Amino acid sequence: MTMAAGTAACLALPNFGSRAAQALHRLRCVTRTIEGDVRAATVKAVLKETGGSGLVLEPVQRFRVNISKDLHEETIMHWRGQVPPNAQDGVSNTNPMIAPGESRAFDYVPRLRTYWMHAHIPAQERPRR
Repeated sequence: MTMAAGTAACLALPNFGSRAAQALHRLRCVTRTIEGDVRAATVKAVLKETGGSGLVLEPVQRFRVNISKDLHEETIMHWRGQVPPNAQDGVSNTNPMIAPGESRAFDYVPRLRTYWMHAHIPAQERPRR
């Protein structure tokens, strides 16, 4: 009876299966304009295919991301709070920059919690005036 109850409980759990665990997310590094109270500002952004920002993964999902770059200058992405393989860390002094028109793939098991990503280029981390 205990084994049957355990099997039933497992079947009731959400199935994040291989499809969710293997989903490839595509992000684009772009320049965009945001409207402020006083004036508009041109900023760098990382957008999903759907146009929104942010990336939410299921707890069992790998961090499988392809970043394409539509910026005119080089950039590199750092995954704050994550511990990817060194070749995917996104720190400019350890890895090559992503050139204009280039894309780069990332694939590793992420740490669970809320983290953020940002360019590791100081001029790309604040609005231009």
